[in-house]
Order: sequence, then C-alpha cells, then structure tokens
Amino acid sequence: LIWGGDFNCHHPLWDNKANNHLFATSALDQAEHLLRITSDARLSMILPKGAPTLQHMHSKN
Repeated sequence: LIWGGDFNCHHPLWDNKANNHLFATSALDQAEHLLRITSDARLSMILPKGAPTLQHMHSKN
C-alpha cells in the first residue's frame, strides 16, 4: 500500500530539528493524529528524516 499526500504536518520525527519553530502544540497534535493513523495501518515513511519537501526561496527553510 502506498499512501501519498500533502499532509503539511511538522514533527521532530521527520523535520529538521533546526526548524523547531514549526513544532507548535497545534502542529504536533495534527502530526500525532497522522502518526496514529499510519501506525495503525503499519505504514512507514520512505523519506529520510530532514529531507526537504519544499524550500522557501528566501529563507531556504
């Protein structure tokens, strides 16, 4: 099973730790929901931790 999407979730498990400003409580709550769903379905992420999926033109974040 391959499940793809633009989930726009931020979490220390996959985001670069330098982007800790993205780890607001609401963002972590959304990510935890995604983690529960993927865990229940026994899915795993194929991108390595910190792999950029979008790079801002100015900040390069």
